Amino acid sequence: MYIENLVIETTRKCNMTCGHCLRGDVENVDMDIKYIKALFKKVDSIGSITFTGGEPSLAVDVIGDILKVAEKNKVGIGSFYIATNAKRITKDFINVLLCFWLYCDDNEMSEVHWSNDDYHENSKEAIKLLSVLSFAKPKYSKEYPFTEKSISPEGRGANWGYYRKPPEAEGFEVDGEDIREGTLYLNCEGFLISGCDFSYETQRESEDVIIGKVQDFSIELIQQHNKKLNQQC
Repeated sequence: MYIENLVIETTRKCNMTCGHCLRGDVENVDMDIKYIKALFKKVDSIGSITFTGGEPSLAVDVIGDILKVAEKNKVGIGSFYIATNAKRITKDFINVLLCFWLYCDDNEMSEVHWSNDDYHENSKEAIKLLSVLSFAKPKYSKEYPFTEKSISPEGRGANWGYYRKPPEAEGFEVDGEDIREGTLYLNCEGFLISGCDFSYETQRESEDVIIGKVQDFSIELIQQHNKKLNQQC
């Protein structure tokens, strides 16, 4: 099986409490590697993996374990993406990102972004370490700045008062045993979610975005989700 776009929630821990955070309040939980093993047993290759959270830099061991599972199951990975608040970066975090970069087949799209808006407390030491990586750079620029229009009405962002359109459940383009389009999100509770911009609360309570348990993952499960969305439309 091939998955074009996989997002993995590495942790729900965070070292900041941003008022606009779309996830909501911090939860003391990391990704259980058993969920990664359950998924990767059924997958041959992945176009791109995004590591999210929470704050991914607090989940160095999780990212390292994901790489080990990929190697053991010979799962090909094209590229990866990760965003960090860059409040505190360790050498171990830099090392695991470099190891992942070396494992990927096509790193043209691999990137590490640090949040450089007014709401995140970067440290000079953290950015200095990230700058060692040729594929790391600031997330926002003059051409693509962070604005209040970027804020999602999920999680704590719902209280912000000025935000973009709420996220919706996504469908998937299926070709045989392959998932060619759509964002497949694996959360720390072992559930597959259709899309990556939902709060922890929405991930638990909205039947629209929940595809099913990762242990039950199959093309048939994805097709059932597509059918449910089509019927609602």
